[in-house]
Amino acid sequence: MARTIVVKLLGRRIGFNVVLNRISLLWNLRHPIQMIDLENAFFMVRFQDEDYSQALVGRPWVIYDHYLTVRPWSSEFSTNQIEVEHQVVWIRLPSLPQGNYSDCLL
Repeated sequence: MARTIVVKLLGRRIGFNVVLNRISLLWNLRHPIQMIDLENAFFMVRFQDEDYSQALVGRPWVIYDHYLTVRPWSSEFSTNQIEVEHQVVWIRLPSLPQGNYSDCLL
């Protein structure tokens, strides 16, 4: 389970095959993945190699104008959790030059 993530598309429900095809294209996978359809529109995705890191932190993922939440699997995960408690997000500050920020400010 070390290279397993849980994904959910926010705001829209789409079928298993559509999700599998879209994330395979988005993530530009080098190796096949195993995907399992869970309850409440969650999917579990297992990776064989370094594709795991790319999918987890690569960039914000969007399918049909809806964000795909991506988080590492944990033993505390439950499909009964309707709301996402923690989510990695990207924040773009276009007027802030690269390198002109402090980690403590972020």
